[in-house]
Amino acid sequence: MTVATALPLHPLALLLPELPEAEHEGLTASIAKHGQLTPATSWVSPDGVEWLIDGRHRARACEQLGVPLRVERLDGDQAAARAFVLGANVLRRHLTPSQRAAAASALATRGRGESGSTAASLTQTQAAAAAGVSERLVRAARTFATDEELTDAVIRGELTVTEAERRARGALRLQLSRESETQEWLTPWSIVEGVVRALGCIDGDPCAEPGRRIPASWHLTEDDDALRRSWENPDGTASRVFLNPPWDRAHQFVRRLLAEHDGGHVEQAVVLLPARLGSDYVTALTVRGYPRVELTGRLKFEPGRGATRTGRGEAHFASMLVGVGVALEAMHEAFGDQGVVVQAWATTPA
Repeated sequence: MTVATALPLHPLALLLPELPEAEHEGLTASIAKHGQLTPATSWVSPDGVEWLIDGRHRARACEQLGVPLRVERLDGDQAAARAFVLGANVLRRHLTPSQRAAAASALATRGRGESGSTAASLTQTQAAAAAGVSERLVRAARTFATDEELTDAVIRGELTVTEAERRARGALRLQLSRESETQEWLTPWSIVEGVVRALGCIDGDPCAEPGRRIPASWHLTEDDDALRRSWENPDGTASRVFLNPPWDRAHQFVRRLLAEHDGGHVEQAVVLLPARLGSDYVTALTVRGYPRVELTGRLKFEPGRGATRTGRGEAHFASMLVGVGVALEAMHEAFGDQGVVVQAWATTPA
């Protein structure tokens, strides 16, 4: 146990909303009368800085009263700090499932390849367990994770996860409806929505059209030469990718996807391909046991450059979706209404 007059606030300490002023006044009065019964918690980052990660309201009350803050130091890595903050606040506060899910989503940032003591963050499964909510609700919260206003509104209790998810999808639809015409036939929006549900979010689009229509954090167009670029996120974490490659070069992009996945640069991916069973690239995916969706009917693409806004381009052959590193259940939940979901026995290590 240590005593501190001031410690810098770590962003983790600011994850959940402020206490209502009446509750804060009650806390201050209690500390004035009985002393600080529960210590705050600090954590030392790898660069040696000691941060306050829990107890900002106790720190504010002690500062107002002119008394030192009692602090206990948490040992462990950043993942341990994240788990502590989430678990402590969920247990201490009366939060709705949506508030807990939004907080868990904000902390669930572990990429593929991070494990054990080297991991700096949490998986969605770990964050959901710490928050006491379903992983499905955490995945839903990921759909608006990059929208600070929606995330803050959910954490403040002003919106549910379902309402925020609906608004986020509506904003994306509006954005797409306002786009100028391009020269391509574009991925149907129903497929894009399914990919977001299956992955939680789309980090990268390595085969983006010039308009960068897919709602991803980063895009690689033809000018970027994706076959020579890494597909990991700019911060070095493993990405979640949607891949709709030029179908005459599908075999090249599938080989690259598998190499990026095996190398830990891509955590999960959904790839849209011609359903050419027996082709090299389909076989390379099938033998690993990755689930695939054999889409019903011929895929109808959205109009792009060179097409009327009312036109729809129909593929001349069947299409399929393959989930690389994606669970069979997630593919069925996302695409079960668009085709048949199948999975082969894996004959080589995934």
